[in-house]
Amino acid sequence: GTDLERTQDGPVLGTPRYLSPEQAQGRYSELDIRSDQYSLGLILQEILCLAPAYHGESAERVLEQARKGQRQTMHAPLNSTPLPRALKAIIDKATAFNPAQRYADLNMLAGDLRAFLKDEPVLAAPEVMNDKIQRWVFKHRPAILIGLLLF
Repeated sequence: GTDLERTQDGPVLGTPRYLSPEQAQGRYSELDIRSDQYSLGLILQEILCLAPAYHGESAERVLEQARKGQRQTMHAPLNSTPLPRALKAIIDKATAFNPAQRYADLNMLAGDLRAFLKDEPVLAAPEVMNDKIQRWVFKHRPAILIGLLLF
């Protein structure tokens, strides 16, 4: 593998593509589960977008992005369905630059992912009226279709 895929030794310890800003800045006394959560969010983004969240030709460039929390914009892979707003919001919350704005613990992150998979509202993306209407229509579409046919 390349330097971008190996854990680095020295002032910054970790794999550059998966570092939280506080880890990339060498603020080790501040590392906690929220830093791990950030790394998990980067991995989720990479899986969904089929591209690293930090992109650079060198470990130094990737580290600079990590220090500033400058992730690539999330885009669905070419010729695929756009990424759902709720899923983007979950990743954005897990990878917030300020650790205090991330999920309080991994159970909350997992809960939002489970809610998303069940097509339920998620904490990271409060529903707007349009979301509620779409969810209701989707849930009741057989009855709606029958009603329209009988009308």
